[in-house]
Amino acid sequence: MAPRCRHDTTGACRVKGGSHMSATKRHSERSNGLAAMVMVIALLTALLAVAACGGGAADEWAFQKIDSSGGVYTIDDLLAAGLAKAESAWKGFWGADAASRTDYELRFYLTHEAAVQAGAPLADEATGEELRLKKDSQTWTEGAKDRWRSTSATGQTTGGVHTGPGPMYGDFAIFGNVIMLCEGAIPEQALERCEGLVLALREASTD
Repeated sequence: MAPRCRHDTTGACRVKGGSHMSATKRHSERSNGLAAMVMVIALLTALLAVAACGGGAADEWAFQKIDSSGGVYTIDDLLAAGLAKAESAWKGFWGADAASRTDYELRFYLTHEAAVQAGAPLADEATGEELRLKKDSQTWTEGAKDRWRSTSATGQTTGGVHTGPGPMYGDFAIFGNVIMLCEGAIPEQALERCEGLVLALREASTD
């Protein structure tokens, strides 16, 4: 036989020999428990989001022809990254090993914005097909004679094949305040080599 319930003056159900609790109190405790659970879930979600953003920032970098994410560099930073300086000003050679070294011409500006606004048009006329059109009217006169390859050359990448004499630098990249003209028979090959030097610079800068 189920115990009988007696109601006292507060409305609580009192069972002889047992505990009692009002319906209002039970509802209040249940609501407080749900609210606490929601707060814990929200906090965990926020922590996971922050961890994901913080952990992926360094891994999400990808090479771009014009990249503002770099700092402000000098020729010493490039030398620390393994660039071998040649006789002429800011012309050098770099490669993952001695056998793969290729030519680079470097220009330094005070800021990334100055490199893009003032330097990019001049880098454009000093590389690739633009150099064919403006070979004898270079704005950057220093180093102009080294920008034309008079001997036959072959460059092959996934982008295709080009043979014969032509521009030494197939394209250029801007990383931070540095403009780099990169050797390549075609733009795709040149940009692959720009990327290699940028990666070396980034690694040297974080050591």
